[in-house]
Amino acid sequence: MPKSNYLENKFIDHIFRAATFSKPSAIYVALFTATPSDTGGGTECSGGGYARVSVPPANANWNATSGSDGKTANTAAVTFGTPSGNWGSIVAFAIMDASSGGNFLYWGPLTNAKTVNNGDPAPKFETANTIPARSPLTFDSLLSWRVAPCLDTSLHLQRSRLLHLPPIFNRWTTQ
Repeated sequence: MPKSNYLENKFIDHIFRAATFSKPSAIYVALFTATPSDTGGGTECSGGGYARVSVPPANANWNATSGSDGKTANTAAVTFGTPSGNWGSIVAFAIMDASSGGNFLYWGPLTNAKTVNNGDPAPKFETANTIPARSPLTFDSLLSWRVAPCLDTSLHLQRSRLLHLPPIFNRWTTQ
């Protein structure tokens, strides 16, 4: 799952420059009917009882990373409200730092789009332990829907290469 340009820039400025970056005090999961990108954008669901779901950055809410895989996952289901109107065809999600507006932190497309209509059951991401046989959401594998409109797996985040060095840094030369 890609990091946003905003988050990558904050990390780089924090590590290599004098800027500091504090983790967000709250994080929210958002659903999209048009896929965002590293720069943001996309079309977030709206109306019909839709609201982002808060999953605060806390040990009780996210599994600890391990030294070898750099993954975390939600420890409880992330359940959205029951739709009271049509939300449209959900094609992507994002991790945001505010309940509305705010900054993109991570985002990812869903493997299979799912139309959410008025009266459908509340969409949710299951916990990591609920569906162990499914592919986790990482930067290399994506979510899909399980039973309409529940999501196929938990929200797994995995570290990726933070720095994308220009080609000159990929070769060693001597003067």
